[in-house]
Amino acid sequence: MAPHPTDFTSIHRRRDSSPPHRTDTGALLMAEVLGAKSCILVKNVDGLYTEDPRVNPDAKLIEEITVKELITMDMEDMVLERKMLYLLRDTVNVKEIRIVNGHKRGTIEKAIKGERIGTVIRV
Repeated sequence: MAPHPTDFTSIHRRRDSSPPHRTDTGALLMAEVLGAKSCILVKNVDGLYTEDPRVNPDAKLIEEITVKELITMDMEDMVLERKMLYLLRDTVNVKEIRIVNGHKRGTIEKAIKGERIGTVIRV
């Protein structure tokens, strides 16, 4: 039986503190608990870039990368929570995170179908 999503926050409420993570990490944890093989993060950018594309228009989209490579890059600014990378290394079920732009029609459907879109971060 899978826990209800509010179970994670109610644990922290009892301790009178906020959760130690944000929604991205929560999505990964839920995907892991539910036995999913991948976790799709819907953002307002097309994926993970070498730099912030709003600051540097020459930033390049990273289409595919491993967790180890991304940790080694030690990027100052990422579109996802850094904690997710360390959690992904230890997941049993989830083997990849896909970042897609939810502001563009059809991207979520393409990601679900496994089409090449956004950024894929693999274990």
